[in-house]
Amino acid sequence: MKDIVKRPIPYRTLAGRGSLAALFLSLALPACQAQNLLKDAHILVSTNAGAAWAEEVAFAKEGRYPVQLRAEFVVNELPKAEVLSLRKPDLISEWKLNGRELIGPPKDMFYTLLEGIPVSGLKTGTNVLEAKCTVNVGLRDGKLSPTVAKYALDLQPGDISKFEIRTGPVLGAVGSDYFTVGCRTRMPAVVTLECDGRKWTSEPGVIHRLRANGLKAGKTYGYKLVAQLAGGSAKAESKTWNVRIPRQDGPVTFVAVGDARNNPKVWSRIAQEILKVQPDFVLHTGDIVGNGNDYEAWDREFGSAAPDLLASIPCFYTFGNHENNVAMLYKLFGFPQDERSSYTETIGPVQVFAMNRFENWGKGSPNLARMEKELAASKAPFVFAFTHPPLLVLRFAWQ
Repeated sequence: MKDIVKRPIPYRTLAGRGSLAALFLSLALPACQAQNLLKDAHILVSTNAGAAWAEEVAFAKEGRYPVQLRAEFVVNELPKAEVLSLRKPDLISEWKLNGRELIGPPKDMFYTLLEGIPVSGLKTGTNVLEAKCTVNVGLRDGKLSPTVAKYALDLQPGDISKFEIRTGPVLGAVGSDYFTVGCRTRMPAVVTLECDGRKWTSEPGVIHRLRANGLKAGKTYGYKLVAQLAGGSAKAESKTWNVRIPRQDGPVTFVAVGDARNNPKVWSRIAQEILKVQPDFVLHTGDIVGNGNDYEAWDREFGSAAPDLLASIPCFYTFGNHENNVAMLYKLFGFPQDERSSYTETIGPVQVFAMNRFENWGKGSPNLARMEKELAASKAPFVFAFTHPPLLVLRFAWQ
């Protein structure tokens, strides 16, 4: 590691030093926050996976560099709260407290607040908070001009009253004997789906996907989601919603939508019109949000704008370019074949095929071979394939 200067990290931007530019990783710890457990933390950084730590590091050329952060802090008395909240730079992820990984959004999301950290993860004496991030060092005016990141870290006692189901329920696929449903919780939780006198429970996390099976076609079921704070006492639950399992011997009504990104007001109006139709299901052709990596966008642009539609009408999703193939897509939305985001389902006289744009559909690909086999075996009078950019392929086999 070159040009390491062992002194407190300055809060300033450095220009290039001849052919060498230094990147100072500054951690601005808010002085006004008396409860901030990191107020007097000793911050170190590493660019070689923790083999060496220093208060600042320098780079000799432009590029993207993985950086690890390590904050050592002393706790004399454990907070009375059940949980902690960490306010942080939005692009830093993969947090650990005293060697224990903290549950949060997927690492490909950016967000500023990590809530629901168990106080039990703290100990009296010295504690260690660790994280990973990537920094950009680029050229400007012919000289190396590193991006200076001024990282503000604030670890406070959390407010357990804010525990909630923040997104959802979001119904996904439906078939002759099942439906899927997802949600997001504000803090790590286990979520239980209650339906038909039975229960299905998710693994601890902040994104949840569940599947109710063994149901009957043509019947309407009431269901609700109950969330329990992971390792805590707080609970939250949705209201009871109704979902209809489509008949397999009658007409089918469905609606196709897509590209609602960045327009929650428009998406809300569209959702209200769909609810007037009360279709058996919806096909969504992608571009659900403007930037899939933005964790807050999934509420702002999607969930909060159409809660009644999402909770009451099943939807078959495929994904657009704006979602950036984030892990959220595979954690929140349920598919007919759980392991397949390119899938098929038959509902009465209609068979649908979702074609995930992020997968290989070229000649000789497993996806194409499987679809051709499923099409050859299909007995549905109407077949609809949907993908993104919006392309609707229809095959009418009139009986």
